[in-house]
Amino acid sequence: MNRSQILSNTRAEIRRRKSNYRTEAVVCQWITRFLEVSGIDHSAQLSSWQVDYFIASLKRDERYTAADILQARSALHFLLQCIAGGKSEPQMRPGADDIVRIPA
Repeated sequence: MNRSQILSNTRAEIRRRKSNYRTEAVVCQWITRFLEVSGIDHSAQLSSWQVDYFIASLKRDERYTAADILQARSALHFLLQCIAGGKSEPQMRPGADDIVRIPA
């Protein structure tokens, strides 16, 4: 899937989990920033080393706090596990674990 489909699926999954709008906005901002910096145009190009590299670059940049880095890591983990297919749907159990919480 291309960038717009990645973001569309991300929004749909966050809404399915009944998270709030601010969480959706923050997750989409971090994913958009990651896709732009990494030059990723398709979900087939996603890999965990790119996420690690992006997080490491955030840690080197003095503008980002530990909370920002945690938000980015959580958003990109959500992208890899739930959107890019790292976690299958039947393994997920309903309840509080389905809610995505990213500190704002």
